[in-house]
Amino acid sequence: MSPNRVYWLSFVCFGLAAAASAGVDIVHGATDIATLVSALGGAVIVAVAVVTLSNPERVDGPTEWGPLVYLVAGSAALYVALTVWEFVSVVL
Repeated sequence: MSPNRVYWLSFVCFGLAAAASAGVDIVHGATDIATLVSALGGAVIVAVAVVTLSNPERVDGPTEWGPLVYLVAGSAALYVALTVWEFVSVVL
């Protein structure tokens, strides 16, 4: 897999986790502006990243493996892991 795809796929994962986390908060009654903006922001990040993944020539991205790709992928993995942990703690 190319570093460009890993980079943008990391944003898809991050956006899905952010939207899901905000969705859980909304279901539990949190209707403050920060929660709504978080849900909207996650959806926008997913939309932009999916469009970029479907047509990578439209937007520049990293072409070589480097610190930026590792930082974005690692941060997305950590954020998704923390969101999953939040979901598990809500269920249990």
